[in-house]
Amino acid sequence: MNRYFSGGTMSRRAWLAASGAGLAAAFSNSKLFAADGSPAPTEAPLPNIVVFLSDALRADHLGCYGYPFPVSPRIDAFARESLVFEQCYSQAPWTKPSVSSLYTGVLPVVHQSVVTSFEQESFWHWDETNPQGFEIQILRESFTTLAEALKARGYQTACFQYTPHCQQGFGFARGFDHYRYVPVEPVVPQTDALIKWLQEEAKEPFFIYVHELDPHGPYTPGEALYEKLFGKTLQRAREELSEFDRAIIQKFQMPDLLHLSREGLEHLISLYDAEILGVDEQFGRVLDCLQGKGVEGHTVVSLISDHGEAFGEHGFFKHNNSLYKEELHVPLIIRTGEGSQHRRVPWRVSLSDLYPSLLQLAGAAVPDYVQAAPLFDAQGALTVTESRPVYAYFDHNRPDISSWEFCMTDGDLKIYDKGDGKPPEIYHQKEDPDEKRNIADALPQAAELQEKIKSARAKHEELSARFGPPQYAGIDMKSMEELRALGYF
Repeated sequence: MNRYFSGGTMSRRAWLAASGAGLAAAFSNSKLFAADGSPAPTEAPLPNIVVFLSDALRADHLGCYGYPFPVSPRIDAFARESLVFEQCYSQAPWTKPSVSSLYTGVLPVVHQSVVTSFEQESFWHWDETNPQGFEIQILRESFTTLAEALKARGYQTACFQYTPHCQQGFGFARGFDHYRYVPVEPVVPQTDALIKWLQEEAKEPFFIYVHELDPHGPYTPGEALYEKLFGKTLQRAREELSEFDRAIIQKFQMPDLLHLSREGLEHLISLYDAEILGVDEQFGRVLDCLQGKGVEGHTVVSLISDHGEAFGEHGFFKHNNSLYKEELHVPLIIRTGEGSQHRRVPWRVSLSDLYPSLLQLAGAAVPDYVQAAPLFDAQGALTVTESRPVYAYFDHNRPDISSWEFCMTDGDLKIYDKGDGKPPEIYHQKEDPDEKRNIADALPQAAELQEKIKSARAKHEELSARFGPPQYAGIDMKSMEELRALGYF
């Protein structure tokens, strides 16, 4: 498979038809007996697949990634019997383009399922009869989604998601037999619905994608979670803050967050951590359900996030700001079932690599345009032996892809092109893992690296052009209000 496919592409419909026909042929040509008359070995059953995404979860806020505070006991226990990819990076610093890359295995500049509304100032002048300026790029049918590919392989597919960015009307329900969207729903009823479906409706092999909204801001953990983690009530913790810090945290907007005191920042992070504990408990409930149902041994479970979260490291808070590490480094933890490999994988990979990896494990074909690379072979053996180049884009909510920020990490160097004629920033990943020292002026090969990043962008845009311009759908006031509740606008 070519990560930068430049040949002809097969349409989504044609690929699905070929995949389905191949599956039917595999069943019709299977033999019950070998040539000597003895029973022929039967094909191993397809594994169940569960992808559990926790929105805005930084990798370095989990114990299994080195966080010293006990916010993730169930995830950490899960990691001890799984593959832990220590250097996994998202392809975008916010949900919609990241999830679209996860669904399709291509970069944001290729799928162009990104822009939400590039005339956001119109939000304050909404007219139900003329919602001009409120358009959203959809996930086009040009791309085969993970759910579509697995459904063609014979999977029962279910989606439980709670972010307004990824609604059915925007193309994110394609391939799912069961699709549940309840905007900004708390994590407990989210998990209740998932477990009910697992216990009452799931038929093997099944594929479940669940997108938990926490710990996405504004951080509002339950009282019991906070007290369990910090030994005091939320009310007491708030009272210990200055009135100035309380007002900033309640408003939860940039650039005000930059003015938090040290105590205010610590409190903000404590709220985030308490939400992680809540997600950890719900993830544990899902694992317990799989075990109770007796399918744990032949179910592939992945714990991931769509992007990270900033706490002032480069002058930003929240996410959807930049392509620095705090907004891109995400957990990728995979348990492949009974006999799963248990090891830490130190090499750099992309979050979108999960797309071809799961198709490999399910014995499904991978579309030839996919830019991601599988982490496993068809037998489930790890194929990552060195760090891969990884790429990410930040769109600034602009439809013009040539204006997007772009970064490429290859070898020890990360090259960050901010566009607008600015010289790229370059960081040495081993010597400066927090990306604080721009060494572009000190590197003799800086000009060569700048050409390298231009060449990579050109290849990505060449593939993007093969799928034509992006498509748009309208967006209603209700969805806009849901986005505003999450801190957008």
